Amino acid sequence: MRFWTELDEDWNSVRDYTVAEENRLAERGILLLGILVGLALSCAAIHWGPASESGLREAREVGLISRTVLFCYDKTQEFKFYLLTIFLTGGTALWMWLFWGWRGSRRATEVQRENPPTADLSSQITAASFLRRPVPAALLLAFLLVLYYSPRFFLRTAYFFHFFFEEGHYYGALQEMLRGHLLYRDVFFIYGPLSVYPAYWLMRLFGPHVEWLRVQTFSFDVIAIVLVYYFLRRFTRRPLTPFVGTLLFIVLYFPDWAAPSGGVFRYFSGIIPLMILSRYFRTRQIKWLVIIGLSIGGVLFYSQEVGLCAFIATLMAMVGEGFEAGFSRWKKTLGRAFIIALSTLVTFGLGFVFFAFRGGGAAFWEVVWKYPHEVGLGYFGLPYPNLLQSTFNLLHHPDHQTLRIWLWVMEGYLPILLYLVLAVVYLVRFLKRQLGSDGVVWAGVVIYGMALFRTALARSNYLKLNWCLVPALLVLLKGMDELWCSLGQDRRSTTRLSRLMRYGNAALIVVLTSILCGYYGTVGRDALTIFTVENTYKMDRLLGRHVPAFDPFQYRRLTEPRTAGVAVPQDWFSGIEQTARFFREETDSNEKVLAFPSAPTFNFLLDRSAPTRFRTPYLAVTRAARREMVRELDASGTRFIIYERLSWRIDNLTDIVHFPELAYYIDTHYRLYRDFGSVKILIRLPAPQEKTALVDF
Repeated sequence: MRFWTELDEDWNSVRDYTVAEENRLAERGILLLGILVGLALSCAAIHWGPASESGLREAREVGLISRTVLFCYDKTQEFKFYLLTIFLTGGTALWMWLFWGWRGSRRATEVQRENPPTADLSSQITAASFLRRPVPAALLLAFLLVLYYSPRFFLRTAYFFHFFFEEGHYYGALQEMLRGHLLYRDVFFIYGPLSVYPAYWLMRLFGPHVEWLRVQTFSFDVIAIVLVYYFLRRFTRRPLTPFVGTLLFIVLYFPDWAAPSGGVFRYFSGIIPLMILSRYFRTRQIKWLVIIGLSIGGVLFYSQEVGLCAFIATLMAMVGEGFEAGFSRWKKTLGRAFIIALSTLVTFGLGFVFFAFRGGGAAFWEVVWKYPHEVGLGYFGLPYPNLLQSTFNLLHHPDHQTLRIWLWVMEGYLPILLYLVLAVVYLVRFLKRQLGSDGVVWAGVVIYGMALFRTALARSNYLKLNWCLVPALLVLLKGMDELWCSLGQDRRSTTRLSRLMRYGNAALIVVLTSILCGYYGTVGRDALTIFTVENTYKMDRLLGRHVPAFDPFQYRRLTEPRTAGVAVPQDWFSGIEQTARFFREETDSNEKVLAFPSAPTFNFLLDRSAPTRFRTPYLAVTRAARREMVRELDASGTRFIIYERLSWRIDNLTDIVHFPELAYYIDTHYRLYRDFGSVKILIRLPAPQEKTALVDF
């Protein structure tokens, strides 16, 4: 009799498990169908919906000049389409899932009973795993940091535009700060103060050299790599996932861009508040809520856009965790969110008061709010690749070239699809109260990534896409980790559905791996090449082989004191050295000089201040700002202008097109005085003259 009782219990458990498998498979199918239907509706709404030109009209009113404005393209509509796609796709998938659950409420009960909460997954980590032990983990992390170290990052620069424009934003600001001028009030600086003050303090202590900015960038990026390893080690189940994930970050974000704006720390810093939030979920101590607010304030002072995205993601994660635990606790949940918001506002307010008391409050607010809004109208912007148009071209003219273009365009939409799928999945788990505290943190990472993708929409190129992949890469690694672990689960069932779900998970791992490899073949191709070359160089030096840090026939070290011996390509060397010698012999240190159009690094190397608060006309976005720059240049009576021809003109727009007011003023008030090849020195005329085409028309 006991035998038949046990057999009946086993049969009931298998039957219940099969029902749960059917429900899980049906749920995944419904969600996938809802996402596809939502995407189809979004494409139809975007393609046949009314076109908007409000952003284009505003851009023309303020005098903004860019490729999108000149081509009569409203850049602001892309963000509207992005929001439409998110809400329409997510809403459609959620509606279909709710309708499916209403038709069969038993399915949701079975799935909830069989699927454990996501919060319990981290507790299943094997404590005896070798890679999880402190000493092996520390040694492994040290090995990864050795791979990340790049000695030639401090010794040379290969891109004129990076060195003189991207880094020049910081060097120009540092030059004015070292002269006693106040950031924002006297220097128009588009980034947060914490992105430049560490280098400023280093220069005050050890002397002004270009290497200190690189030390700051590299140090912050090392912190980001360490935090990536810790984050993955905390929230993933497979022991190898932190190692593989950190290695992927090291390769994709290998140090090559010396400006802090292009470092991995800038875009990972928005996840730091979420890491602290997970600490609060474990301890439930109020002090961690205050620390979260302080960290968000710090991120805001490092990068305004990243800080704003982190603020939104952290608050939504905090509110989501509270409401998932029960709607009856809404007062406590909103109170905790209020503590985070208040500490953030206090931190930000103290910084604003600091600049306001020194006369830079209005200028600081201009950088925080007005400048991002004006840039969002299309300045420095390119039209985002049109997936619908490339798909129609592929269907009408299927060949190798149209397929390559379609794949290239599709790469820009894969992060959006990834965020959409994950947003729907986490929303469903939230409604079923299956997220748990760890799941809420990962949902916050998804929200942060979706908000941060606005940066990629603003400047549509591989570089911006690469920076915005930081949260996408994290959630991709988390998803692959869960899928890999699921392959070893549910082995007690040998039904066709069980095998089908395991095969589906394995296929999804293959697809995600292919996507990752595809990105490394395009977005990260240059980074992978640099990573390989730099580590080959380190290995050669370790083995005692005499390998020069750079090719002496292609690079030469600069001799000016502030360059710290940085090597530059041969075609730059002569122009930079002769320019430095000219200003050292012909002028004194108090004379001001404008490096036109995009080389404010010259001001730092020559120890000469700029005559306007806009160190480059590319920062004078509107017509009013360009006219202000002309007035300041005229009032200062600047005697010399450095006119360089090496740097890339942004979007290939000539100087007279991009900033006509300043180009016309220079052309009528200056003449050629010295020609050093790639660099020309212009001298001020006693009286204005007719145009002489000094500036590139």
